[in-house]
Amino acid sequence: MHRPLALLVVLTCAAVHAERARAEFDPTTASVIFYSQSYAIERMQKWCEAEHPASADAVRAAREEWDRRHQPLWDKVPGILQSRFSEDERMELAVQSRLQNDEIVATLGSAPRSEQAAWCRGAPERILSDGLSLMKRRWLVEAITGS
Repeated sequence: MHRPLALLVVLTCAAVHAERARAEFDPTTASVIFYSQSYAIERMQKWCEAEHPASADAVRAAREEWDRRHQPLWDKVPGILQSRFSEDERMELAVQSRLQNDEIVATLGSAPRSEQAAWCRGAPERILSDGLSLMKRRWLVEAITGS
C-alpha cells in the first residue's frame, strides 16, 4: 500500500484515541470525538463518490450502516454540543474538522489513481471495522449516553 494511504488510515482513527484519558468521563470531549469521526466518514464517502463512482453505492451503504449502529450516540451528541458550545464555537469545531479532513483528502488525492480506487473499494470494510466503531469504546459511549 502506498505510504500516504497507510497514513490516511491511521489519521482517520487517530481522533478516536487522541483524547481517551480526558474523554473517559467528559461528555463534551467524547461528543467532539464522535462528531470528528462521523465527519471523517462523511468526507470519505463524498470523496469516493466524486473520484471513484463505482464504489459510491457500497461506501454510502457502509456509512448508513455506521450511522445506524451509532444511533444511540446520534441521539445525544447534537444536544451535548449545542448545550456546551456557542454557535461560534460549533462553527470553529466544524472548520477544524474540515481542515483536518482536507489534509487527509489531499494526501489521498495525490496517490496514483489505481491506489485511490483500491482505497475506495476497501472503504466500506474500514468504515464498518471495529477500529472505526465508537460503540466498541465503552468509555466514550458511557460519557455520551450516561449509561
